[in-house]
This record gives sequence, structure tokens and C-alpha cells, in this order.
Amino acid sequence: MTTQVAWTPTEAEVRDLARAAARVVLRRSLAWLAAVCAVAGLLVMVTDGVVAAALLVGLPFLLLVGLYAAVTTRRNRRIVTAAYPVGVEARAEARDDGLLLVTAVGSTELPWSRLTRPRVRGSVVSVRDTVLRRQVVLARQLFPDEWLSRLGA
Repeated sequence: MTTQVAWTPTEAEVRDLARAAARVVLRRSLAWLAAVCAVAGLLVMVTDGVVAAALLVGLPFLLLVGLYAAVTTRRNRRIVTAAYPVGVEARAEARDDGLLLVTAVGSTELPWSRLTRPRVRGSVVSVRDTVLRRQVVLARQLFPDEWLSRLGA
């Protein structure tokens, strides 16, 4: 079994990774926002809402959703480009107790027991961190298939 991998990203790979990471983060957030929109729309229809009231509430809400998506995408791009600068090697090591990830911004140790629900999506592997209760997005090049078996379901 491979215990260490290294990756030196190209500009195209970093760009692709930033996009994929933003999609993973936005997918869950936008699903919640869509549900809120649906419930709000239903309430307007059920209460004989006026079209003007729906527009007054709906349009600003949609603008906020768009702003949220833009800010989140930009933030993810900054995080990815800081962690994986073009031409700088990043490494990952599978240890008995967890994953050691070494990037340009430092090193992180993630115990296998904390990582669940792995999803492989293009250039990323996303896992759920049960302690921080959030998605962790890892570069696919730093996470071989054989390591997926170490993660909880």
C-alpha cells in the first residue's frame, strides 16, 4: 500500500481544484437556500400573497444568494491557491492513525476516525470531519484510491 504521495501542481490543476472545491462547498449551502426559497414561496402562495410582496422579498433574497456564491467561490480560490501554489510540492502520508497533509501553508494531521462520507468528485476528495462538523476538501492527487478504505462510511 502506498503510504506517501507527492504532487507539484500546475496552474491548470490549481484552477480546476479551486473550482471543484467551491462546487463541493456551494452544493450543500445552496441546497439549504433552495429549500428556504421553496418554503418562502409556498407561504406567499398559501397566504394569498401579493406579487409585489413576493418580488420585494424574493429578489433581494436571490441577490443575496448570488452574492454568497460569489464570495464563497472567491474565498475558496484564495484558500486553494495559498495551499497549493503552482510549482510547489505538496505531500500526503497515510499513517496508521491518520492522514498527514503537508502544503505550502503548513501541515495538518487528520485522524482516520474523524473522516467519514468520502466522495470523489473530479479533482477532489471531500470527506466529512465529524469533530469540526464540516466538509474537508482534499486534492485528488494527494489521496490515492487505496486510502479510501481507511475512511468511515
